Amino acid sequence: MFWNSLGFLFFGFIVSYVPIQLFGASGSEMGLIVSLQAFGRLLSTPLIGYLTDRVSKKKLVMVGALGRCISYIMYYLSIVLHSIPLFGAGIFTQGVLVGFFWPPFNSLVAEKSNKYFRSEAYGKRSSMIGWGSLAGSAFSFSVFTLAHHFIPDKLLIVYSPFLIFAVINIFAGLYFYRNVDEHYSFAEFKKEKIFSYNSDRNEQSELVIKNSSEGLPTQMESNKMSKKFLGAFFLLTLALMASRMNDTLAEPFLQVYLIENIIQNPTLVMLIYFPAQITSLLMAPYMGKICDRINPRVGILFLSCIGGAMTWFLIQTSSPVVFSLLLTFDFTFARANLLLMENVLSRTSQLHRGKIFGMAEWMKLLGGFFGPNIGGLVWDRVDHRAPFIISIFVEIFLVPLYWVSIFFLKPFMAEKVGKNSIIVN
Repeated sequence: MFWNSLGFLFFGFIVSYVPIQLFGASGSEMGLIVSLQAFGRLLSTPLIGYLTDRVSKKKLVMVGALGRCISYIMYYLSIVLHSIPLFGAGIFTQGVLVGFFWPPFNSLVAEKSNKYFRSEAYGKRSSMIGWGSLAGSAFSFSVFTLAHHFIPDKLLIVYSPFLIFAVINIFAGLYFYRNVDEHYSFAEFKKEKIFSYNSDRNEQSELVIKNSSEGLPTQMESNKMSKKFLGAFFLLTLALMASRMNDTLAEPFLQVYLIENIIQNPTLVMLIYFPAQITSLLMAPYMGKICDRINPRVGILFLSCIGGAMTWFLIQTSSPVVFSLLLTFDFTFARANLLLMENVLSRTSQLHRGKIFGMAEWMKLLGGFFGPNIGGLVWDRVDHRAPFIISIFVEIFLVPLYWVSIFFLKPFMAEKVGKNSIIVN
């Protein structure tokens, strides 16, 4: 993850900066360009979810790393050639191919971690992304700043970090493929004795009753359970879609909002944006520990209220320092919310984690497609604060949707935690 994530923040900055500041795109055009990544992943994710449970996860991760390499090269060429279509094609390509990376990777994390510390495991993954992003942004920030100041017309040098990150992604994919053994998984039964939780409630898996003397469910009962599970899972994925739409509604316009309303210097914008992102990533393991010890519904209520408040204060301040602090808190709590949801998804099924992550990812991508387009429209036609204000209302709407979905999904969890465990669930 360290090597793979070196270019994450540089790409995050460029995808918002280049369309408007370099190509002169409108807010609607930028929203469309950003949404191409989600559209590409929408096309590939159903296949990836299916393949994750059937083929080598390491090979799929390798394909994803190679896809990021190809897309970085396309970004570089599009900027040098001043081609918006090629830039958009790079984003679409990244969406299609990088989609091969995350469902198998997240499935591997779930397979190799204890369900009592699942959020912390995903937090450690995010922490390594943070360290990689820190190293990558330090390098790319230095190159971009110096070149932009002294030789701004030499785009070959200003955006050269893309080529370096492209090569490193090939190395990252090979490193992962050679060093990760996907045949080893966490032996849950060894840990159950240590934690001594209520086995009568928690040793059921995938709706199968192991003691035949208690009787097997009839076909009609099984169908009813299946319908209830599908309904609850659909509500959860609907909430994930709305959450992702909410994130992409405003986030792509953060840097543009900074440039047009607070600071005009792109270097200073980087100094605000990069530390906030990196801090949220490095804090992820600690947030994960907290998420492992609280009821997901309580966590969602708290995080959603805090997230909405942070967004409101962001658009009320004119101080770069205050904006940076608020953005750090906003990113950190948003990442904690993501860790909670990944924990819930990972415990929904043991045999079909790839499909579960794939279906959830598809719904999130659907939200990721609509979010930037809606944000771009209101950015152009209403006000530059409109995407952020709308996201606050969506944040509030998400709370009851998450509560209901988790409440009805909980009885069907393949991995449960009992009342005597260290988790209040």
